[in-house]
Amino acid sequence: MHPDHDVFVKAVEEERHIEVVFLYDENDLFRVRQCAALYYGPVDIEGESLSCYHFSDLEEGSGEECLILAAEQIVTMSQSEESFEPAGFFNFERN
Repeated sequence: MHPDHDVFVKAVEEERHIEVVFLYDENDLFRVRQCAALYYGPVDIEGESLSCYHFSDLEEGSGEECLILAAEQIVTMSQSEESFEPAGFFNFERN
């Protein structure tokens, strides 16, 4: 888990935007994104399960709707005062 995990959890619970600073590539370039914190959970990568942070990237034109980051990629997470509606990110249909 990342040292700012509690910030992430609070953003999920309070339905607040979160600013994420993360390592973008192998050249240690950083990106800063305004996101909606969705959940922390496993991702299957090459047969291994890795716990990652799942975000919805709110920045217009980013081309990345879903942003999935391992703790090692994240530099900082800070909560915003802006809120979001979780139902806007999930589409559940009943059969």
